[in-house]
Amino acid sequence: MSNITNTEQEYIDIFEQNYAQICNNISDVLNTPRRAALKQFSAIGFPDYRHEDFQITDYAKIFQHNYGVELKRSSVDVTLEEVFRCDVPELDTYLITVINGHYYSDTFGENPLPKGVIIGSLAEMTEKHGDIVAKYYNKQVEKSDDPMAHFNTMFAQDGVFMYVPRGIMLEKPIQIINILSSAHDRLTFQRGLYIIEEGATAKVLVCDHTLSDNHFAAVHARRKWCFRLLSCRKSAQSCESGYFNVYKTGSIIQCVE
Repeated sequence: MSNITNTEQEYIDIFEQNYAQICNNISDVLNTPRRAALKQFSAIGFPDYRHEDFQITDYAKIFQHNYGVELKRSSVDVTLEEVFRCDVPELDTYLITVINGHYYSDTFGENPLPKGVIIGSLAEMTEKHGDIVAKYYNKQVEKSDDPMAHFNTMFAQDGVFMYVPRGIMLEKPIQIINILSSAHDRLTFQRGLYIIEEGATAKVLVCDHTLSDNHFAAVHARRKWCFRLLSCRKSAQSCESGYFNVYKTGSIIQCVE
């Protein structure tokens, strides 16, 4: 990119000035790709109408707003039953809660997963199952020309990890409830890594909610996969999921595509 805009330079400066804090207590699996992602983002910048996948949204204008970047896990205490009610009747799912981009809780204790299936915090799983995460993490994104994916890689510290081994069919959907809550406008980064081995199937349902009357932006990793039925017939595949959402006052969510 020949000319970096002031907005892009602001986020590059935030990354450089807070690099040690971003990487602190985070696995090398997540930290190692950050510098390469910075280089790729700096070369492309925020997408505009010339980028095939971003022709209807002015991302540079969106990021001119001073959201305040979520650099570390914030202390948010919520009771899910008090803040969330699914409008789909009698929906039977495995439930995961993510708050401000960080894995918060799940219901696997009372609703055990099938043998061999691994789902949990991406940051935590880099420690418990580092070999699996390292094999797939950022492999889709690093080959992408999606600047928002590289922007995510620069800052991402947590999210949802899912591994479904060969031949396993998850009958219940995985329901991920993304909650944003802050006393101020906030920019968050969340990563999802979903690994579906040969002959395996999983369904993922995502619900997005804000709990405070502020502006939020959430940068996920990869838009094209989004959240649908994940299945694999021939060989293992990985999916680094995502989209970019802008959240404005209240709890009505608009996905920017």
